[in-house]
Amino acid sequence: MPLVSQDDVLRRQRMLERIRAAVQSGNRYADAAQPGPRGDLGYQGSSSPDLAEGFGEAVRRCGGHFHRVARLMEVPRVILPILENAGARLIGLSAEPLLLDTLQLARRLQAFGLEVWHPAMPQLAEPDGGLPPAASELPAVKETLFALDAGITGVDALIAETGTVVLSASRARPRSLSLLPPLYIAVAGSHQIVPDLLDWFAQTPARLPSAFTFITGPSKTGDIELTLVTGVHGPGEVHVIVFDTASQAA
Repeated sequence: MPLVSQDDVLRRQRMLERIRAAVQSGNRYADAAQPGPRGDLGYQGSSSPDLAEGFGEAVRRCGGHFHRVARLMEVPRVILPILENAGARLIGLSAEPLLLDTLQLARRLQAFGLEVWHPAMPQLAEPDGGLPPAASELPAVKETLFALDAGITGVDALIAETGTVVLSASRARPRSLSLLPPLYIAVAGSHQIVPDLLDWFAQTPARLPSAFTFITGPSKTGDIELTLVTGVHGPGEVHVIVFDTASQAA
């Protein structure tokens, strides 16, 4: 067995010290200057004066599907044909009042013979009726999430310029609902559309969630030989349904 010289030991120690110093330096927060007045710089918003139409154009450009309805209660009539055309049988819903209470979406889908999963299901609830700390982490639930044919959620915002859906992660809206199924459907009100990314940054909450997900059309990758492939790392089909908030209020 070869002996290790004192010089080898010293070189190793110096190398490890450099690595520790680099890691420590890399883990600190960088000093970042606050952005100045926006003026005419940066994103310039949607190409259309109608934010909903501008958002729809951007969604179509990136391979997604856009649906606009006048009233909230028309949303289920748009969702059902999408699911039928995709042959979806097991549907995941976020546990949001808009979907479960106002639209009664779980009941409507079950009436059409579809199987529905959502985080507020009785078998997942805590003794006090609340959501479990991380329902999506339970082994049995993980199996169900990976088996979903479609995921349907509400949104935090829609960015008109890029056709992007913004979602915050929560116990009621696990990230997996928009990332795992081959088909994803977002439901939003027209009041949730902002012109561009800087407008969205201006309204982000002070207390941030564990993660934000930005969805711009179906999942795409060009890793192998620069050949664009859709639906490898996420949904291959993305639909966004926007209902007119003004008509709803009226």
